[in-house]
Amino acid sequence: MVVLDSRLSLTRKLYTSIDAASDEFGKIEVHISHLPSLDEGLSSLWAEIALDGIVLYERDFILTRICPLLRYKIAAGEYVRKSTHGQSYWVQKKSHE
Repeated sequence: MVVLDSRLSLTRKLYTSIDAASDEFGKIEVHISHLPSLDEGLSSLWAEIALDGIVLYERDFILTRICPLLRYKIAAGEYVRKSTHGQSYWVQKKSHE
């Protein structure tokens, strides 16, 4: 996962250039995203990253600070993992559950 500054657009052209570069380095799969907003709902992608991701490099330690906050929300029961057809996903727990 490559996390881009929110000022940079996630465009098809960006993915195309990464795909071309990966041909030189062998078979790699790169996913690109912006940092999650703590004010919005937690996506399944970021729930998995918060639980199992390992930061290899970052300039300003934002991701290192965000992941524990996301893990806290999961541990507090705000989000639950569900599964359908063998694929897991995360949903925000409703307040009346």
